[in-house]
Amino acid sequence: MASEPYTVRWGIMATGGIAQTFTKDLLTNPATRDVHDIAHKLVAVASSSSKASAESFLSKVKAPDGVKTYGSYAELVADPDVDIVYVATPHSHHFQNAMLALEAGKNVLCEKAFTVTAAQAKKLVDKAKAKNLFLMEAVWTRYFPLSVKVREMVQSGVIGPVYRVIADNSFGKDAPNGRIDFPDEHRMVNPDLAGGALLDLGIYSLTWLFQILYHCQPESEKEKPNVVGAINKYTTGADEMTTVVVQFPKHKSMGVGMTCLRINTDTDGHNSGGPAIKIQGPLGEIQVMGPAFKPLQYRVVKSDCNGKVEVIDCPIPQDKERNWGHGMFWEADECARCLRDGKKESATLPLSESIVIMEVMEEVLKQGDVKYPDLITTDVYDPKSPLNTGNQTLESEPDIARPMALSEASSSRCQWHQSTHGVWERDIDECEEFYRRSARGDDGCYPLTGFATFVAVSTADGTDRRIEAAFRNAWVRLRYEHPTLGSHIEDKALGGSKRVYSSFEDASQEEEWLQSTFKIVHTDSGALEWFNNSSPTFKTPTLFLVKAKAELGQTAFLRCPHDLTDGVGILHLVDHLFHHAAVAYEQGAKYAAPRWGEEQIRLSPCLRLAARIPNILSEAQTKRLHQIQKENATIYTQQRLLGLPSSASAGSTSRIQYLPHYLPKDVTDLILRGCKVIGPGVSVTHVFTAALALALADMQLREDDAYTVRYANQSMINLRPYCEPPYNTSSHVAAAYHTVSAQALGIDLIVPSKSGKTKADGLPQIATSVRDFFKTIRPACLEDDQVTLSPSVFKSITPAPGANPHAVSDGNFCPVALSSVGNIDNVRQRG
Repeated sequence: MASEPYTVRWGIMATGGIAQTFTKDLLTNPATRDVHDIAHKLVAVASSSSKASAESFLSKVKAPDGVKTYGSYAELVADPDVDIVYVATPHSHHFQNAMLALEAGKNVLCEKAFTVTAAQAKKLVDKAKAKNLFLMEAVWTRYFPLSVKVREMVQSGVIGPVYRVIADNSFGKDAPNGRIDFPDEHRMVNPDLAGGALLDLGIYSLTWLFQILYHCQPESEKEKPNVVGAINKYTTGADEMTTVVVQFPKHKSMGVGMTCLRINTDTDGHNSGGPAIKIQGPLGEIQVMGPAFKPLQYRVVKSDCNGKVEVIDCPIPQDKERNWGHGMFWEADECARCLRDGKKESATLPLSESIVIMEVMEEVLKQGDVKYPDLITTDVYDPKSPLNTGNQTLESEPDIARPMALSEASSSRCQWHQSTHGVWERDIDECEEFYRRSARGDDGCYPLTGFATFVAVSTADGTDRRIEAAFRNAWVRLRYEHPTLGSHIEDKALGGSKRVYSSFEDASQEEEWLQSTFKIVHTDSGALEWFNNSSPTFKTPTLFLVKAKAELGQTAFLRCPHDLTDGVGILHLVDHLFHHAAVAYEQGAKYAAPRWGEEQIRLSPCLRLAARIPNILSEAQTKRLHQIQKENATIYTQQRLLGLPSSASAGSTSRIQYLPHYLPKDVTDLILRGCKVIGPGVSVTHVFTAALALALADMQLREDDAYTVRYANQSMINLRPYCEPPYNTSSHVAAAYHTVSAQALGIDLIVPSKSGKTKADGLPQIATSVRDFFKTIRPACLEDDQVTLSPSVFKSITPAPGANPHAVSDGNFCPVALSSVGNIDNVRQRG
């Protein structure tokens, strides 16, 4: 009869992202990774900020009943049922937090980087030995079966003696004007939190250098390295790019470890650029594919392989019942076996080796003149330190790929950040608030639709299923590339609204999202007729693939809330959708699904941040705004404003109808030539706006005497060209980067008398006036009125809470606007 597995009881210190990931791994069934000798039990969780945060944590990780929650770290380490504490706070806090647990008599698994200084690391090791406790640095990569196998190959001489290791772990967060895409207070670049590339990212590069070049040395020949470092410092004083060279003269070996916050190790997310780690000997090399912290494949390239490379995949086992498996359970298993066997440290990462690595990093930071404050570098333990009591504690060791827009452009409330609940959120700006409040009550949102019809060339059996699968895959890919499509707006508890985004934690969540947002529609009517009469309401972006019996092709309708994108954006999204669908259709079963969990870096900021619009208008800008508003008031005070006549009663609502009208090429050419005849610079948009005003005038009731009416409108302006890179590119089209012109257009027209003898202005004169108006509102630069005043303009036209902006007004003024129809001449030439 097999003996019962040895069970270790865990307490989790902190409730952030890495703590959640580790705990989810703890809760997986060990048998799914062929482990039967040990088991893990979650006993308690502590937050430094509140007991409620710990309780919320349990819900997120789907913890079993009976787990205790605490609102302080002191309570956690005092719990007699806890065997070992996992310290998941930022590394700036590790010394004080780990010492708190050791002093309380608890075994400790402490996240990397172990500490901020080597002296702190030595103090922790001394305390653990003095109290006869287990202590280990949580460098999870060391315990991957892949890492174990690579070390075995190195020690068995598969590639001969290793002379060189090259390792890189970098994340591209480059931003305009020399910035990095983190606000200065963010832990990744904030020296007060030991911020910088080396301690957070570079530790993984050094992990590969040390587990090969140092760890694999015979104990009798252990040699500490000579160290040379090179650092580029960021404006905050933290290191933004660091290269470390470690030299082991007696072993004739050398390692180069690199890390950077401006460029990616893996440029395209598919390792097309090659391995992140190269382990080189005279008989060949071992290539480890990135990321360095979570490798899933290695290759063996022998010098005599004749082009035949051995490729070994090492997938992470998944617990199908929990739909989870990240790879942190292997380090937890190591802790459990060490505790079972009475060991006080792990042979895979001895404490002496953690100290040497800290000494290397400390030396490199010293050479680069990177300095941290005394609060986080002191090696004097203080149980009342704010790092222990929560007065300055970050609740997590957060995800390194936090998406943040430029900090100086706006206040932090509009920047994407990860909440204590693990979701990404930011406050909405004036543009988003306008569309949120402008939604029709029955529509769920203010809708924006882009659609395109296509015809399948193939008529083979299964083509229809292939098309559906292609669009399904394309829709997933579109959300992955534009994760803001997966966000929504919700009310905040204390007033105001925020945009919220959550990634998929498992396949079931992705499938649930697909079921609610990807719809196959079969209809006996035409696709557009179905859309006008039968399309359902929606609140989140939804893709409808419509198959109309009466039509040869199929039509894809992409519907989004207008607070999430604009007219230019929706066209780009449809274009991207069809591109991905074509690729997915061509590749079929070989199509690679995206890897969720890192897409947050592509979350789009609001317009305020993307265009770097200041929070407060200058005195001159405020004066200019008041002047424009005064001029607009004179335009809208005309007693007879042109609108669409309506038979509806006041307070009623209407339904938008899409009516297609096809213009053949010869008619298009005729219109374009006519625009040029009217005058230089007159475009199709100008002519159609003029024609719209004339058509509305023709629809007015005629009276005995002629009378004057006014077409009044404020045009939409595309602000994407005036946003900072990369927000001015098609990488950020899931965002409303446009505005309503600050100035209003006013065109006076004559409605002829019943006798029809009064002469009215013709289309050429009106089109020229429209052209001149568009010239005045076209932004000339980033500081133009249309850009800087856009939040104020949106705020001025936002409906009051509870108001119905779509109700027919008492004065029968139903304004009719026309957005730009683009450069038709260029479109026609490309076609």
